[in-house]
Amino acid sequence: MQDNDIDGSGKAASAGVTAPQTVADVLDAAADLLEKPGAWGQGNYQPRSGCLCTLGAISMVAVGHVPAAWGSSSARLATAAAKTLFPSLSGVANWNDEEGRTQSEVVAALRAAATSARQGETK
Repeated sequence: MQDNDIDGSGKAASAGVTAPQTVADVLDAAADLLEKPGAWGQGNYQPRSGCLCTLGAISMVAVGHVPAAWGSSSARLATAAAKTLFPSLSGVANWNDEEGRTQSEVVAALRAAATSARQGETK
């Protein structure tokens, strides 16, 4: 899977990007996106150009834009991925925005959730 680059428009670059097919794929791709220096932020889906919060990254990789229409059929995979981290979307947002939260903690949590989701998937 190639990276989803953000051009400041709130949309993913579409050329050559493979859409994730599973919750684990979404979580891993969100971690990949947020792992880049300066790619993670707090307080908004896209606090500044080229920067996303946890929900913004999940939305970007799952549906190709920020924010997802949470709860809609098109955002089903994004919603399921976010709820792997916390039972509610507000829980994810609050966790992301906690004072002292770091980019490396967010990436590690996404990777751990992806591993957990992958272990629960049936083949």
